[in-house]
Amino acid sequence: MATFELARPEALRRVGDEALRDVVWAHTRPEEQVEHIRVRAGPDHISVALFLLAPSQSSVEEVVRDISSRIRALPMFTN
Repeated sequence: MATFELARPEALRRVGDEALRDVVWAHTRPEEQVEHIRVRAGPDHISVALFLLAPSQSSVEEVVRDISSRIRALPMFTN
C-alpha cells in the first residue's frame, strides 16, 4: 500500500469520496497494476491510498509519483 495527499480545491468540496476515487481510477494505467484505491476527503485535503502489485518499493514509489502527478495536473486541481 502507498499513499499520497492532494489539496482539495473549493470547486471539489461537494464532490464525494466515490467520485474522487473514480477520478483517480480513470488516471491509472493497466501496467501500474493498481488493485484497489481508497479515497478519504477532508475539508482541505484528499487522502489517497493505492494498493498495488509491484515487484519492489522503488516501483511502488514510481507509480505513486506518476499517478499523483497526473491527478495534480488535472484542471480541477489546478484552478
